[in-house]
Amino acid sequence: MFTLLFAFTAYLYHNNTILLTALISGILIDTLFHLFFKKRFYDIKEENKNLRNQIIQLDNAINTQQRTLSYQIRMQVMGSMLGHLAHQWRQPLCAITTLSSSLSLYQEQGTLKESELNTTLKSIGTHACELSQTIDNFRILFHPKKEKEVFLLNEAFYCVYDLLKLDFQSHTIVLDVELEKIHVVGHKDIYMQIFMHLLQYLCTKLVLSKKKRKLICVKMYTKEHQNYLHFVSNQGEVSCDILHDLFTNTIYNQPLYITKTLINKELKGDIRANMLSFEHKHTSQKGIEFQISVTI
Repeated sequence: MFTLLFAFTAYLYHNNTILLTALISGILIDTLFHLFFKKRFYDIKEENKNLRNQIIQLDNAINTQQRTLSYQIRMQVMGSMLGHLAHQWRQPLCAITTLSSSLSLYQEQGTLKESELNTTLKSIGTHACELSQTIDNFRILFHPKKEKEVFLLNEAFYCVYDLLKLDFQSHTIVLDVELEKIHVVGHKDIYMQIFMHLLQYLCTKLVLSKKKRKLICVKMYTKEHQNYLHFVSNQGEVSCDILHDLFTNTIYNQPLYITKTLINKELKGDIRANMLSFEHKHTSQKGIEFQISVTI
């Protein structure tokens, strides 16, 4: 480029010496120019390569951190659920023990009637089924299937509620549900984890609110090729700053952060939180609403 420019300039002056000098100068400048930009291009290429490697390393580190965080929260939930299991098993086990003792007593006294025997054995069988169902729900939550399956969302919800119902009862929390029968193809444990985190969060906030009448409303329905899931509590006013930071990866919001991650990555859906004023049984209520939307 510079060679041609200098040669053309020298040609205009009709001087061979100037022309030769211009050609040599142009060649030297072109060579230096080419070497400079070649080196700069190589440097930029190396910088881009390093940046790509750094991005890959950062992405791997974030994924590792998320897996570690998910595992830690899973262990925390498992520990909490083991406590629930122990507490939930106590009542049916006591009932089975009492019924068995009464059968032995009646038999010793010779007053055991066949109708009483059948009724008592039926009650024992019912309590045993409750114990078995609790274990099955626990197993689904913490030992998920790798293959996708068809299941009902309301059944997945009640599996989680059965594990948490003692919390609801001990803190006098009323659960109001309106659940359509929605068939889903996917991993049941993913939905159960989401329900678990949201219900535990709402229960905790209601207990801290010290309200006399504690309420959680759950609604599930399908509309325009979307499944909508609403979780609402009457915990009271929540500031905009708290709502804005609900799904951030902090020590206080880790379960909600994991919930949002599961919904975004596993279900390809979205979750939003907002303040809501609503009527429940002719009474004005105010609290927080979590709205989940998943494309069918």
